[in-house]
Amino acid sequence: MKNLKSIFSLIAMVLIFLIACDEEQTNPVTENGAATISGIAYVNLSELNDTNVITDWNYEFVPSGTVLYAMINSEDLVLVPSSTATYADIFITTIVGGNGAYSFEIPANSKNFTVAITGNDFQTNFVDAGADTITSPKIFSLEAVEVGNIHNGAIRIENLYYE
Repeated sequence: MKNLKSIFSLIAMVLIFLIACDEEQTNPVTENGAATISGIAYVNLSELNDTNVITDWNYEFVPSGTVLYAMINSEDLVLVPSSTATYADIFITTIVGGNGAYSFEIPANSKNFTVAITGNDFQTNFVDAGADTITSPKIFSLEAVEVGNIHNGAIRIENLYYE
């Protein structure tokens, strides 16, 4: 898993150098290290355990193997960006593990920026606790979640909730 993250980081950096700059680069990408975003990915698969107050107790874990994406713009890795350059988006992937756990290692420098996290949809059975308690297939999606104040050495905990 760690090797896969290293390969994705290397590919992302190569793409930055090949795609992001239309002219000779006078403001190079400065990557001094990394930031970590981690948490638990939740989904409400059954209304039978719901209470009047929405808490993590009402949710189950997103299935192991679900793919999550973190998107940053390569401009965020340039300390003094050019107003005439075009900067590409960088996508970093991770896979949800057991008990909904996930973690991203994000390339970073001293500049603060925001990361947008999204994920693949998945389909599984949903228990509707209406009058007749019906179980039926449902597609669950994750709306983009923005995590701010990312910089070298930052550690952010962000739980995700599929709907």
